[in-house]
Amino acid sequence: MERDMERKITAEHLERNAYLYVRQACVPEIPGSAEGTQQQYALRERATRLGWKEEQVLTIAGDIGDSGGSSHRVGFERLVAAVRGGGAGVVMALDASRLARKLSDWEALLESCARSRTLLLLDDRLFDPSRPDDRMLLGLKPVFWDCGVCRRPRRKLLAGTRRGPRGRRSPGARSQAPGSVARARGKLQRAVR
Repeated sequence: MERDMERKITAEHLERNAYLYVRQACVPEIPGSAEGTQQQYALRERATRLGWKEEQVLTIAGDIGDSGGSSHRVGFERLVAAVRGGGAGVVMALDASRLARKLSDWEALLESCARSRTLLLLDDRLFDPSRPDDRMLLGLKPVFWDCGVCRRPRRKLLAGTRRGPRGRRSPGARSQAPGSVARARGKLQRAVR
């Protein structure tokens, strides 16, 4: 998978900064939020493995404790400004819902990334919003948010596999309940229609 990512990364991307956007809603109130925050910060390492220098990896964590759908997110606005200004080679987040929950915010970020040729690293995948195929896949992300498919079960699964080696198990580490995949598929099909 790293090789596929490296094909999309050009020298132009590596000359610009890598931006890690960290957002966690109401940290003390959410069980396992410290684990989620650690997973987000671990993306810094990923950027250096892909070729960015450590000093080029900038973290924007000004929206910790804010909902992804809140109307005024200073960190997100700073991120979009950096992208629009051409200073970002890649924007990284644990998943797309960390960046935006409102369709207007998501579309503004995608448009800015496409125009400035900034990559997006989400869900262990690297996207180039200026490429039609990647833009189409990124455009489907809000459909998944609306019907609740993919985001939470994937987070729980990742949390379970990451905690497992340290001897702790999370509820997400268990296999899915029978029929849960079929229910999720049905929700997705209804949303697409």
